[in-house]
Amino acid sequence: MMGRLASSTDSEYDDETIHRIFFQGLQQMSTEGVCRAAYYKEVKLEYHRHLSIILAWEVERLSRLKHFLDGKQQVQEDKATRAFEEAALFTHMVVDHDSERASQDIKFITAVQKNEVKRITRLNAELDELDVFLPLDPPASDFDDADTHSIGDPPEDGAGVNQSMNLSLLANTKDVA
Repeated sequence: MMGRLASSTDSEYDDETIHRIFFQGLQQMSTEGVCRAAYYKEVKLEYHRHLSIILAWEVERLSRLKHFLDGKQQVQEDKATRAFEEAALFTHMVVDHDSERASQDIKFITAVQKNEVKRITRLNAELDELDVFLPLDPPASDFDDADTHSIGDPPEDGAGVNQSMNLSLLANTKDVA
């Protein structure tokens, strides 16, 4: 949630005080500053979305590895001593994990991926809260560079007509919150 301390959820301040300080800070920022904060939060959200996807694939990879190793181990138990040694050598040449380590890695990566899903949810909410402070009708030229900024560039002069409108939106949002 926006207005939450980034380093810790435990604070000597209550939620109302943190929220008030956060919105006062935003009111003091220029429109450009608020846009830059939104750009940062958007990139952070996308980073964690991609990280979560990568971690989900890592769990899938490790699960398939474990399945392969478990199947391979069953076959090995049914073979003679020499055949067992050949199969173990083959497995060692193909992969760099044993079944127990793959199981531990699956548990760990799954826990990390769940944390990333929570972080994505929080970052989505933070980005949604920043939408209140973004210009309602950005100039068309702001979208010319769409491959680097998906929200639009902040105004060149740093102080726009929208700033007073944003401050009044802040006041309304503060009353609603």
